[in-house]
Amino acid sequence: MKANYSLAGLAATMLILAACADRQASPRVHAPFADGAPPARACLADAGPDRTFCVIVIGAERTRLAGSRVCSPVASDDLSDTYAVMDWIRAHPEAQDEELGPVIERVLSEMHPCA
Repeated sequence: MKANYSLAGLAATMLILAACADRQASPRVHAPFADGAPPARACLADAGPDRTFCVIVIGAERTRLAGSRVCSPVASDDLSDTYAVMDWIRAHPEAQDEELGPVIERVLSEMHPCA
């Protein structure tokens, strides 16, 4: 009986090792910019995951910069700053291939500079 337990343990160990060796990285749910930081053109979408992504990134940057580089009088749940950044990106095609984060910072700090 003892040999059966050892054989079962060995088989279980082999299965675990095989599963770990075969494990691949989890695919991203949405990774349209796998080659680096997202460009500002990500904010050109009118709907769908790209627009959602853009709104989230602008909100995160606005929160990160609040009180240091950006002093917006607009409430954090008001999306007017977000829409203003998206409109700015649409109006400036020369900036659409730049990284999104620095573009957001530049636009928000010009809109609402801290004194």
